[in-house]
Amino acid sequence: MSTFDIIVIGGGHNGLTAATMLAKRGKRVLLLEKQGQLGGLAAAGILHDTSLVRASIVKALGLEKHGLELLGSRVPAVLLGKEGQELLITGNHKETAERIAVFSENDAAAYLKLRAFLDKVTPLLSGLMNEVPPNVNNLGMKEVWSLGKKALSLKMLGNATMLEFLRIAPMCVADYLNEWFETDFLKAGLAAPALYGSFTGPWSAGSNLNFLLYECLAGEEVQGGALALIAALEKAAGSYGVEVRTNSEVSEIVIENGAAIGVRVDGKLLIANTIMSSCSPKQTMLEWITPAEVSFDTEMQLNVLRSRGTTAIVNMTFDQPVRFKTGEKQAGVYRTGNSFDEMEKAFDNSKYREYSVHPLLEFRVSDDNKTLNIMTHYAPFDLETGWNEKAKAGLLENVSRELSLYTDQQARVLHSEVISPKDMEERFGIPGGHIYHAEHAIDQLITRPFPSFMQYKTSIPGLYQCGSGAHPGGGLTCAPGYLAASTL
Repeated sequence: MSTFDIIVIGGGHNGLTAATMLAKRGKRVLLLEKQGQLGGLAAAGILHDTSLVRASIVKALGLEKHGLELLGSRVPAVLLGKEGQELLITGNHKETAERIAVFSENDAAAYLKLRAFLDKVTPLLSGLMNEVPPNVNNLGMKEVWSLGKKALSLKMLGNATMLEFLRIAPMCVADYLNEWFETDFLKAGLAAPALYGSFTGPWSAGSNLNFLLYECLAGEEVQGGALALIAALEKAAGSYGVEVRTNSEVSEIVIENGAAIGVRVDGKLLIANTIMSSCSPKQTMLEWITPAEVSFDTEMQLNVLRSRGTTAIVNMTFDQPVRFKTGEKQAGVYRTGNSFDEMEKAFDNSKYREYSVHPLLEFRVSDDNKTLNIMTHYAPFDLETGWNEKAKAGLLENVSRELSLYTDQQARVLHSEVISPKDMEERFGIPGGHIYHAEHAIDQLITRPFPSFMQYKTSIPGLYQCGSGAHPGGGLTCAPGYLAASTL
């Protein structure tokens, strides 16, 4: 029987971050990973946008010493229109506005005004999303002080900006961007990241908050992408003495006298003072803990936690370089969408448990232009026909047809792979196959996953959450792992 200060379950980016942070503080940490390699969704090519990684966390963990390099700007995005339009969006707002002016001078001026507004509200959102949230269930002086500082940050925006922020945060992203722009494919491309990973369309209430969060918090891209991030985290964990065990699937979180005291792996009990799970709240509480130890209220809250995955990954390799109808390959990612109406129609399919006839795509192209990694929406977890081979072939056909609108089809597909939300659930244990563990919606972001699990605690003493289902949510931020570790 082995004893540790802390056992971290799950070796994805958040689990690695939490384990490294805790080991740096002198704790004896064991990191358990079900797969044969570390990295979770990032290593599998499912999460890839590294511009959300917090620079402060990179510095705190010393990841530069382990080969991680920040490129100084967010991931460039190429917005594609079906009429041959192409628009490169980068962190240089002036140059981006000049490119927008080719399509609309009004939109170019509006873009700079929008960026100026976003710059004003960025400190507020950064404070909300990069700090441990106050415990609203126990409002002592510390929590009141924290809430007071956040209220002051809101007030410091100035009356006009504060009222505008309060007006627009609950809006749908389509209404908001329609107030600013007239060019359809520009609006669609800017809105797309607000919809990724969620059961949300451009006309869904609250979707604008995700737009604000992405645009305000996206920072510097990691050189080498998600795999480079995982490699640096793994090296940092090793340098601080984290014991890593891969191919180690947890079968039970052991509860004794109402508190978590260890985990069971391959029939063996591993003891720790604290258990921290980077896996989803549902898996942690409903699959690994004896039902008698989970209160009725907690079970009810977990059962209504919305986590219906809508993202599929399609990988395609061609026999020759893919050629874009708009010209030479650009750096970064490509986004389709074309218009809000087309995006909403794509979302409509998922409401009826169907994959999109004309899916939204965000894809990356390999250095040799022969391989595409395509994040595909919408592909609902609970597909009416089930995710059998026929369903995957149908989605692949729809993706190929959509790609043909933007690429030269002379290249022949040598290999293709469809990773459905159901595959993600089975492979990574994510209930519902949701890449963020739970919806990014206002009610599931502000007190994530719900009020009784505030500050990374669960309803069981000694058991904590540090994954995407905890504050501040999913994506390659490393923030849940870092902030959760800071509370211990």
